[in-house]
Amino acid sequence: MDRQPLVSVLINNYNYGRFLAEAIDSALNQTYPHVEVIVVDDGSTDDSRQIIAGYGDRILPVLKENGGQASAMNAGFAVSSGKVICLLDADDLYEPEKVSRVVGGLVASGELERDILAYHPLLLVDADGLTPAGGRPPTTPRYHGNFYRFAQHYGYVPFVASHPSGVSITRSLGLHIFPLPEAFSIHGDHFLVRAAGLIGEIRYVDDALARYRVHGANYWFGRGERMPRDVLEIEEQFLNQKLRDAERNPILCYFGSMASRDFYLCNGEIEDLFLLIFRVMKRYRDLRTLRFAVKTSLVAALWLAKSLRGGRHHPLCK
Repeated sequence: MDRQPLVSVLINNYNYGRFLAEAIDSALNQTYPHVEVIVVDDGSTDDSRQIIAGYGDRILPVLKENGGQASAMNAGFAVSSGKVICLLDADDLYEPEKVSRVVGGLVASGELERDILAYHPLLLVDADGLTPAGGRPPTTPRYHGNFYRFAQHYGYVPFVASHPSGVSITRSLGLHIFPLPEAFSIHGDHFLVRAAGLIGEIRYVDDALARYRVHGANYWFGRGERMPRDVLEIEEQFLNQKLRDAERNPILCYFGSMASRDFYLCNGEIEDLFLLIFRVMKRYRDLRTLRFAVKTSLVAALWLAKSLRGGRHHPLCK
């Protein structure tokens, strides 16, 4: 057992004192024996810090001013020692065998020292953490591999992972990616996952090893959230720099790629959408781009029809 690698569980907390103890307990009560639990409190104003203090030396606390998700992830990674880093939001829960399954897969495949991000689906539960929640979780793509060649051709890298509580990385990969940009209160996991897809390898674990607690407005995939332009621009700069660091050519061009269609639907003018179709078809010529051009032309036609009736935004954008 002593030869098994140490695993760091990074718990990111901001004003989730009502859930925090359950999250910490789920990390401490893993069937895997070599776990350090790091709790980053991102400037909470509730009773979170009293709860953290109650665990004494069973956990490693990091108490900081409020800086957002990426800031908390950076602070946790900076003090971690594990060969594998598992993320956990303070309102979620791990299943007891979570760490064992993730580490066992990496060890069995000989990838513990490689640049790997492993992810798995989540079980949706109500606020009590036990009862299955209504609604369906998002379809988690079952992907193994790297997106560099895809991004080289299409100018963007997709988000292929789950919510942060389903994401784990090897220390090797973390050393290549951290620190993450801290300019925004959320979106830290987007920087991490997309960078991993470019400079590392993605692995899918086919089991729901954590519980995503549905409460209030935290139903992350049900909000239809659109990232603002400044986040997308910083993300593109960050990812291109990671490619340079890995001695690869910077290839990301989000606003000239198919991925920017939804952004233009909700934030641009009709002309932007038609220009996007032209740019994409000029740069990429294959069946994927042809389908994109046809579908986007139909969407633009609907938008144009609505605008002629006095509406500014596309009818599908809320």
